[in-house]
Amino acid sequence: MKHLIEKRNDSLARIEEILALVEAEQRPMTEEEMAEIEALKTEVEEINKQKEVVESTRNLKPVKEENKKDEVKEIMERNLEVRAQEERAFIEALQEGNTRSLGSANKAIIPNTIADRIIEKVVELSDVISHAEVVRYTGDYTIVCESEGTQGADYFNGNFAELVSEVTTEVLGGHTIGGVEKISNDTINSTTIDVVEYVVNKIARKIAEKVEKEILDGTEGKIKGLSKVTNKIEVTGEVTPETLIDMQNQMRGAKPSECMFVVNRATFGALRKAKDATGRFYMENSMGIDGELVSSMFGSRVVVSDVTTRPVAYIAKGAVTVKFAQELNIQILKELYATQNCIGVLGSISVDACANSNDKVVIATTAPLMRARK
Repeated sequence: MKHLIEKRNDSLARIEEILALVEAEQRPMTEEEMAEIEALKTEVEEINKQKEVVESTRNLKPVKEENKKDEVKEIMERNLEVRAQEERAFIEALQEGNTRSLGSANKAIIPNTIADRIIEKVVELSDVISHAEVVRYTGDYTIVCESEGTQGADYFNGNFAELVSEVTTEVLGGHTIGGVEKISNDTINSTTIDVVEYVVNKIARKIAEKVEKEILDGTEGKIKGLSKVTNKIEVTGEVTPETLIDMQNQMRGAKPSECMFVVNRATFGALRKAKDATGRFYMENSMGIDGELVSSMFGSRVVVSDVTTRPVAYIAKGAVTVKFAQELNIQILKELYATQNCIGVLGSISVDACANSNDKVVIATTAPLMRARK
């Protein structure tokens, strides 16, 4: 600011000099003198404004990084405390054999932090669910289902054909899915086992298996899953590598890297043995980040599902919407396995799912490869 103050003082001194000269000569100011004074006044006013801005800015104090860290730390500590309280209440409910600590003597809502962990685990356990669009919503949830095709365009005459788009809506409601898990009393009362994590994994696995099956096979009048998809390929006999190529050609709006083949165990076995004319296997295998074997064919992952009856479905990322309710219910069945020193834990949640794009799912319809033994 020192240079600005000096410049302002020089301007004021020059104004005084002009005024003194005019006064001494007892004459009016010339046009040049008046113009120079106006310019000097403008300059002084601008410097004064800059001085005010600088002084007001100096009064602003930066937020200390320590304060931000303290706030984040406080929020994290509160969240951890809530999680610890809910885990204690959950363990207490298991140990006592009832859900009074969760709000009811017979049936109660699983605490939010534990419910969130169960859903996260469900998504983690199933490649099919993690490939879908997953939403948490209580009540009816409306999604837009779109199927697109292009008529073409007359570029030379400037007449562009409109995109043919059949848009419908689908309401995802709620259908209860769950299952009973048998848990040893010794496990529940153990001080060396993470009881909450153990129960979370057990309940999540049961839910994941059921939801995955409903997505792939669907149930008439309940969860539709892929059962209403009309984008199909008719296959005679076994599913072959050529079948997968045909399915890829029928997929619209998604790259092979964004899609995956979901096959049953019998189809996977047949595809894994398939070789080209040079004797090379069509299926490629690599090691995933988690150390598990990752299979792929023609640029798309090949995932095995042990719960589906479909030989193969080709699904683009996010082409299926799965809606989980916000709340999970739990019921302690104390007497069911009492003679085995165990309790039954019934976990249930409201779920619905369906394809949200008919173009981004391709189904191969054929008789299952595996025949029932006589």
